[in-house]
Amino acid sequence: MTGPSMPPPNAPAPNTVHYTAPPARPLLAPGTSTSTPWIWVIVLLPMVGLSSIWLLDPIRLMPAPGDLDSVEVMPFRIWADPMMLLIVGVSYLTSAVTIVAAFLDFRALERIGVVRPFHWAWAFTTLAVGPLVYLIGRTVIVGKVTPGRGGAPLWAAIAVTVLGMINVGIWTFWLMGRALDWAFAVGAV
Repeated sequence: MTGPSMPPPNAPAPNTVHYTAPPARPLLAPGTSTSTPWIWVIVLLPMVGLSSIWLLDPIRLMPAPGDLDSVEVMPFRIWADPMMLLIVGVSYLTSAVTIVAAFLDFRALERIGVVRPFHWAWAFTTLAVGPLVYLIGRTVIVGKVTPGRGGAPLWAAIAVTVLGMINVGIWTFWLMGRALDWAFAVGAV
């Protein structure tokens, strides 16, 4: 009586796909700079968008005392406000510039000799979460080809993010003060 043949213990399973790791990235020559002007554009550009919040003063769009009919259209008034449209436009423009700068940074890293740099298309995540995804990925790749170097853009981006949070916090306190002034003026408090 013969049964199905058994493969040797160390043989690969049938229909198994075998993947190999990509070849290691070669190290760059000592002293090779991976700092491109484009990465610094990506790092510092959020300051433009974060500063534009000061252009918005929603309290000036609030209804006058006794004008309760306009409360229903308040959200539409904010979104139709020229300053709000400017802020949204600045936001989209900074995102577009970030994506273009990431593409140019990617090409510059290839010219420097970085094999398979972090792909520039990850910069599209800036539309949802900002440029940190591209910056983190780029820092990891650059750190592999220049051990111990290449982290300055990420640290600068973290500092910009913290400054942005402080900026928004200060603006929020200012806005709350304006809102209380309005509430007292209309007798809501």
